[in-house]
Amino acid sequence: MINKILKLLNDNKTISDYEINVTKTQAVQLFYVLNKLETNRYTNNSDISVTLYVDHDNFRGSCSFVVNAADDELSLTQKISEAITTAKSINNKYFSLVKPVEQPLAKISSISNFNLSQIATKCMDAIVEADHFKDVWINSTEIFVTNKETRFINSLGVDLSYSKTTLEVELIPTAKNSKGEEFEFYLDVVQLDEDYSRVKSAVEDILRNAKYRAEAVPYDNKTMPVKVVAYGDDMLTTCFGTLKNDLSYANVLMQGNHYKKGTEIVPYNLGITLKPTISGVSSSKTFDESGVVLLETPLVKEGKVINYFGGNRYGQYLGEKVTGNFGAYEVDVASNRRISEPNLPYMELLNFSSPQMDEGSGYFGGEVRLALYHGIDGKITPVTGLSLSGNLYKAIKSAYFSTNDKIYKNLKGPEKIFITDFSLN
Repeated sequence: MINKILKLLNDNKTISDYEINVTKTQAVQLFYVLNKLETNRYTNNSDISVTLYVDHDNFRGSCSFVVNAADDELSLTQKISEAITTAKSINNKYFSLVKPVEQPLAKISSISNFNLSQIATKCMDAIVEADHFKDVWINSTEIFVTNKETRFINSLGVDLSYSKTTLEVELIPTAKNSKGEEFEFYLDVVQLDEDYSRVKSAVEDILRNAKYRAEAVPYDNKTMPVKVVAYGDDMLTTCFGTLKNDLSYANVLMQGNHYKKGTEIVPYNLGITLKPTISGVSSSKTFDESGVVLLETPLVKEGKVINYFGGNRYGQYLGEKVTGNFGAYEVDVASNRRISEPNLPYMELLNFSSPQMDEGSGYFGGEVRLALYHGIDGKITPVTGLSLSGNLYKAIKSAYFSTNDKIYKNLKGPEKIFITDFSLN
């Protein structure tokens, strides 16, 4: 199919340039209800997306279309013709496509066992081992073991590819309290290795949290004084993701960025570094959707912005050396901002119904479904019925971080952040 597409594109003299993104996916998917296997599915798909460019009147127009398995030469010719018509009506500022480079691609270290069914079965064994809590059970479990091959081709001779295999678990546990009320939680974890102990630990954590939720008492700001809140997971990745995305070429071009090069984000040693691959980070990739080979790029160093980042088109519009769009990044914090635990009492926020972030104002917060109140006496009380709000751009300046790091889907960074500049209601 690729050769057929290339011939049609190269033979059409109206087309100025083109890009082709190809993804081949093999996956084993297991679906369980109450730990009983209901569906065992194997998929093998190939997805092709074509973007063609037509230069006209000093503009560069573009249009994309998807190639289906049923497409033949006649239908492809029709899609190309329609895309050309659309591209001629689009007046984007000219930019050039990525050219071939000799820079070798970074290596993604992922699951090397290609017996996908075996991996899925072992994963379920670990989940069953973790399911040992009283009055808590697993309603449904979905396991996805996916090998994905990604290839990029363009009209200037770029032809790149990489492959990785991921293990993903989606799980819904339910807990019941003494009144017979039931509470559901949700777990979604993705990893690049066969460390089933990590799967077991993640499942145990979510089952424990579901049990905490069933036992939780309403928040009372009079009996639960709080000077520090701690959070991780969704809210932490939302906060760091906002700081990173603020420095994208598109954001800078639209003048929507809060920080500029040379701006101090925090008065301590904070680093944010984009990396093509990070061990365990499932969103690692070696090149982006425009064929830019990804190389390690520091964005923030010693608390100050030193670079912007982004894709080929917007990078050229800004006159920047194009870095590409990364899938993974690392957050590093100096040891003098690391603590094992804040002074008691404090509130540890474990689960938000929907963490929110306004990148323009810096507002962050949301309804907290479950928190743990660490009292002055060291006693831990599960709490619900509270909400967090604050301003990221202010709160991050006085924040502290946990001594240990954690691997998330798209970053490696501190497991928890501790802030004092917030509102808890």
